[in-house]
Amino acid sequence: MTKYIASTLFLATLGIATAGSAQHVTQLPARTTHAVGIEGGLDSAMVFSAGYSYRLRPAVWQYDVLFQGSVTVPFAGFDPSDSRLQVGLRTTAIAYGDLRLQVGLGLHTHRTSNVAFSARGIGAHFTLLPGYQSERWGLMAELGYERIIASYVSASERYKRLGYAEAQEGWYGSTGGNIRLGLRGGARVGPVELSARLGIQASEGGNPGFPPLYATVGIAYAF
Repeated sequence: MTKYIASTLFLATLGIATAGSAQHVTQLPARTTHAVGIEGGLDSAMVFSAGYSYRLRPAVWQYDVLFQGSVTVPFAGFDPSDSRLQVGLRTTAIAYGDLRLQVGLGLHTHRTSNVAFSARGIGAHFTLLPGYQSERWGLMAELGYERIIASYVSASERYKRLGYAEAQEGWYGSTGGNIRLGLRGGARVGPVELSARLGIQASEGGNPGFPPLYATVGIAYAF
C-alpha cells in the first residue's frame, strides 16, 4: 500500500503544467487594465493555456499589482479530468528604471487521471522574476517553486483487480515540491505581446523533472 500511495501521488504531483504564464514580459500599456492571452508548448506535458489578467493600482503600494488566472489542458483536447486552474498575484518589489525584481504567488488546483488512478490536488507556487521590463520588450530570469499541499487519490477498479485489491482512496498530505529555473522574453507591438519561456525543472530534492525542460510560446492582448 505504501508503494502504491507513493507512486500515484508522485504522478499526481506531476499533474499537468507547473506554475506560470509567459504573459506580461513587457509592461502593460499605460491606459489598459485588462489582458487576455493564450500559451502553448512543453510544460510537464504538451499543453494549451488560456489566461486573464487584471491590473490593480492599490493606494498603499507604489507599483501595479496584477491579478492573474488561467486554465491549462493537454493538447490532446479539453478533458475536465486532466486540467489545472490557477490564480495568483504579481507585483514589482524593487525597481530601478526598467530594471525590476518582480514576485508572484498564488494557488492552483489540478485534476489528472489514467487507467490506474484519478487524482485532484491543491497547491501553491512562488516565483521570482528579476530582469528588464520596458513597454517595448522584456527579458527576465525565472526562479519558481511549487508545492502540492494535498492530493485526493482514488484507484481505478482495473488497478484494484490487477494490482492491489485493497487500495484505499482519500486525501494525502504534501508530496514535495518542484523547482524551475529559466528565462522569459518577449516584445510588444501596441496592445499585442509575443513571449516565450525556456528553462529546466526538477524536484526539490534535485531529481530532474520528466521531461527536465520546459518551453512555451504565448500571445496576449491588452485593453
